[in-house]
Amino acid sequence: MRVSTSMKFGRTAALVVAAAGLLLASPSMALEKLVGGIAGQASPTVWPYTIAMYKGLLAKRGMEFDIVYGQSASNILQQLVGGSVDLVVSTGINEPIHAAAKGAKVGILRIVGKVPPYAIMALPAIHSLKELKGKTIAIGGLTDITRLYFDRMLEPNGIKWGEYDPIVVGSTTGRMAALKSGAVAATMVLPPYNFQMEAQGFNTVGLAVDYAPDLPFTASVLSLAWAAKHPDLAHGINDAFDEGLAWLKDPANKAEAIDILVTKQGLPQAEVTQSYDFFRKIDFWAADAKVSRKIISHVIESMRAIGDEEENVDFSKLVIPGVTQVVD
Repeated sequence: MRVSTSMKFGRTAALVVAAAGLLLASPSMALEKLVGGIAGQASPTVWPYTIAMYKGLLAKRGMEFDIVYGQSASNILQQLVGGSVDLVVSTGINEPIHAAAKGAKVGILRIVGKVPPYAIMALPAIHSLKELKGKTIAIGGLTDITRLYFDRMLEPNGIKWGEYDPIVVGSTTGRMAALKSGAVAATMVLPPYNFQMEAQGFNTVGLAVDYAPDLPFTASVLSLAWAAKHPDLAHGINDAFDEGLAWLKDPANKAEAIDILVTKQGLPQAEVTQSYDFFRKIDFWAADAKVSRKIISHVIESMRAIGDEEENVDFSKLVIPGVTQVVD
């Protein structure tokens, strides 16, 4: 049978399209490289993002992350404002509020940690929060997220601001070192480091989630200019997080999820295993990308209660137009 010229052309065009599709789907295709900033140090708090990186969930959406760590939450936001990072993967929820109040063009992409995972760790001789009155305590900053949680935890135990001596140490590892040295009586520590300290004889005297379950912990933040230029990538970051979280929540993936943090980030296996169970128990991660006006307003009210950000902050300046999923 003779094949017409038009049929030959149709088959050739189909082959070209198929080849192009294979090329686009190839693992070797060029990915958008983003510099992602994280406040502090490697931590299970960004576990869904870590899974998205190493399980190819970002790559299939056309991007990859190079991660850098800032000395503190405010430091990593400054890097975003200055343009040295493309997004802040995770930082204290009050930091983008601080930035917006000062006129920075940044917005919240999503809530990451919807409840606080911090533990207050104390010297072996201290067994309760009430015993911290008059003691030296390391906090992350005079107006950072740890200050909000400290006030929530100490006031019901009879200790007000001014009734302990605060020193500022920006990161969990720095605060942990201050406690180990005996320079402070207590501090606030993230998993898995609290479990390490328990094994070394320090005492857990309180969990922030028991006192402040209404105050979200962390958010992902983007510059408004970058998000306006790359809306598809911004949505893709959310989608990759959601897929990573769904994978993490599947009990069948527990061993591999733990192995990713141990082998890729060098965190200790026993404590990472404890962290996995702890984060599941407190239902730590936000289940979707929705940002609630009510919750953010509540955070701002709590900030004002400690003398932080007395002026009104317009909610519209805290989100990313056309990207942030805003709910009442």
